[in-house]
Amino acid sequence: MKKIRALILKFWFLLFPKQTVNQINNQLKESLKDREQRAVKLVFEISQYLKEEFNITDKSEYIPLNVRNRASNEVNKKYRKELKSCRLKVTNELRFIRA
Repeated sequence: MKKIRALILKFWFLLFPKQTVNQINNQLKESLKDREQRAVKLVFEISQYLKEEFNITDKSEYIPLNVRNRASNEVNKKYRKELKSCRLKVTNELRFIRA
């Protein structure tokens, strides 16, 4: 079993040298950080939009159903591409979830 594992690892590192794997990992880490930063900025921008247009803040206790539905539809219309690129969704309760 150990010989088979060693053989597989040997072929693996022949096909994919450690330097290449490390470069790919670094690129993935950077793109993940970038996407997270964009998501944070987008959430802040959407919360500002909701505050300006619908007078909805984080501390709003009761939001009528028709206002919530209208606000979530407007957010989805306006920020559809950005939400999709950050893999976020806005629910009818105006919460952000990972898609």
